[in-house]
Amino acid sequence: MAEGFPTLVMAAGEGLHEEVDLTFQIEEGSPDVVVHSIEGALSTLVKAGASGAFPSAAASADQSRLILVHSPHYTNHEVKARVKATNCDPRCFQLLRNMVGRLVLEGFLVPRITARVDRMPGFVEVQSLVPDVYNMYQVYPAPSQYLTFEVEWLGTSFSKARRCLVECARSIEPNEVSEISEKVKSWGRLLEAGAFAMPVGFPDEVDVVDISASQFDDVTIEVAVSHFKASEAAWCPLLHMLDVASRRLIPVVKVIVE
Repeated sequence: MAEGFPTLVMAAGEGLHEEVDLTFQIEEGSPDVVVHSIEGALSTLVKAGASGAFPSAAASADQSRLILVHSPHYTNHEVKARVKATNCDPRCFQLLRNMVGRLVLEGFLVPRITARVDRMPGFVEVQSLVPDVYNMYQVYPAPSQYLTFEVEWLGTSFSKARRCLVECARSIEPNEVSEISEKVKSWGRLLEAGAFAMPVGFPDEVDVVDISASQFDDVTIEVAVSHFKASEAAWCPLLHMLDVASRRLIPVVKVIVE
C-alpha cells in the first residue's frame, strides 16, 4: 500500500439508513488546513450522494440520499464528522478514502478512517479492501438494478478520452441540459478528486480532467471526459444520477458509454 494511503474500517451490509460517524486519524498536517481539506473531500462525496449517486441494492437512486449532519472538526489528533445516509451503499466511503488518500500531495498523513453506525442487525465493521483489477466491482458502489433506461457499453478498453451519450425520450429543453450538467459536475468533482483512481494508480498519482456536458442533438446530451484515468466503476454514480433525472426531469431511454 502506498505511503499515506489510509486504512478504512466501515460498516458492512446491504445498505445504510441511519447516521454515520466518521473519524479521521491525523498524524501530520496543520489541524486547520487538514479540517478544511477533509471538509472539501466530504463535501464532494455528499453533493454526489444528495443526487442519488450511491443507492443501496434494495433502493432506486431517487430513494437514496446522503447529507451532512455535522461538519468536520478537529479534536485530539482526530477529525470527526457525521453524515446521514438514506438507502445508501456503504461502499461510498471507499471513495472518501481515496479522496483523503490524495491529500498526501498537500503534506497530510491520515492513516485511518472509520465509518461507524450504531449497532444494528446485519451490520458489522470490517476493514475495507484496496481496489484492484479483480475486486473493484465488489469494493466500489455497485450499479443499480432499478435503472429506468438501457445501458450500452462500447469499446470500454482503456482510453484517455471517454464519453457517454444520454438519449432522451423527447426533445431536450435548455433548462434540462443545465440541470443534467450540474449533476455531471458533481460526478466530475468525484473523479477529479481521485475517488475512483484505483486500480489505475494511487489517488496522488493519477488525474481525471476536462469533464463537460453539452447538447449533442435534439434528444441527446454528450458527457465527455478528455483525460479519463479511473476505474470503470466510476460510471456507476453518473448512471444513478441520470436515473434520478430520468424519473424527475426528462425520461432517458438509453445511455451509451464508450
